[in-house]
Amino acid sequence: YLIVRNSFDARNKQTNAYIDTELEPFNTSILKTKIRKTEALNQSRIVGEPIMVFEPQSNGATDYKELITELVCLNS
Repeated sequence: YLIVRNSFDARNKQTNAYIDTELEPFNTSILKTKIRKTEALNQSRIVGEPIMVFEPQSNGATDYKELITELVCLNS
């Protein structure tokens, strides 16, 4: 299994520190890519469109592209 951090907001320092501590036992399963919390992701879910269609240049789309790259590299 692999763990992906999503709805990540760098401004929430205490929350991130707590989550990092809780996930420590699973360090070998945590992917490096973090999916940031963005308004574009929220809006794409509301209208029912994939983020790559709704706003392909957004941070959310970029994060998902990085996740795909990371997963492909793991399986190569």
